[in-house]
Amino acid sequence: MVQKVDASMLWHPIFQEMNVDWSGLSTNKSTGNTMPSFAFDAALAHALRATQWAGLRYSRESTQHRAVRNDAPEKNMTTIEAGVMCEVLMDGHFGYAATGDLSRAGLQQAFDTAIATTRTKSRHKVHTFTDAHRAAVQGAYESPTQIKLAQTKLALITECLLAASRAMEIDAKIVNRQVGTKVIQTQIDYFSSNGSRTSQHFDMVDVELTATAVEGLQSQSRSWSLIGQHGGEVFVPTVLAQQGLRVANDALELLAAPNCPYGPMNLILMSHELKLYFPRFTASEGSPAFWVHLDTTLRQSHLP
Repeated sequence: MVQKVDASMLWHPIFQEMNVDWSGLSTNKSTGNTMPSFAFDAALAHALRATQWAGLRYSRESTQHRAVRNDAPEKNMTTIEAGVMCEVLMDGHFGYAATGDLSRAGLQQAFDTAIATTRTKSRHKVHTFTDAHRAAVQGAYESPTQIKLAQTKLALITECLLAASRAMEIDAKIVNRQVGTKVIQTQIDYFSSNGSRTSQHFDMVDVELTATAVEGLQSQSRSWSLIGQHGGEVFVPTVLAQQGLRVANDALELLAAPNCPYGPMNLILMSHELKLYFPRFTASEGSPAFWVHLDTTLRQSHLP
């Protein structure tokens, strides 16, 4: 489920500029992610009243879409998804429920739903589980970036996209220059009643440059992309401009290249390849019947 605006999203700059009461909230300084400090432990305690074990997985993902076409900004959009998956173990059976309501009442209601469905389904379980199947774990992971995306300014990203777009404008035949990026920040935190505490933060970047060249009725496009766990270090105007220039030159070269030849062509096959194309071809290479059999096989196959 998606929670559009919630206390867990108050890390966003638009809220930082407002007069917000931060009491009852804790902040992960490295990622800028803010979550209610009371709700998760209270929700687990609520679930343990009726279960053998309880776990809670919190996930929030922010995706920023930026795009520039022919030096004009075309897209500037941010989507945020946040929610919690509640997991319980009762009567030897695991059950789940999810919610986008991150309030204390919302989490407790999700656990109540998980408990009710698990109690019903446990009558038909095919295996009996114990809390040993959910060992207590501790750990943290962050994408190996040089500059966190949370610290990367929108102005810098836009500057890079514009630099790449302008670099592709090297010839009137380049009729379309498109540069886009997706900047994704994902936070996943896991808590359980037996002491598990894990935190994962992923910074991911997807950048794509495309140049299209046209001459008459012919058109060719070339592109370059970079995708993976990266941070703000990939947003260097000169580097993206260099890639844009290369993509534009490749499109022009491809446009000027002669078309692939067409029409009847000679087919050259090695003797060991004949059985792949003509399974019935059984003559031994070098035998007198080889050439006769080959000529007959090709004629029957309607090959020149």
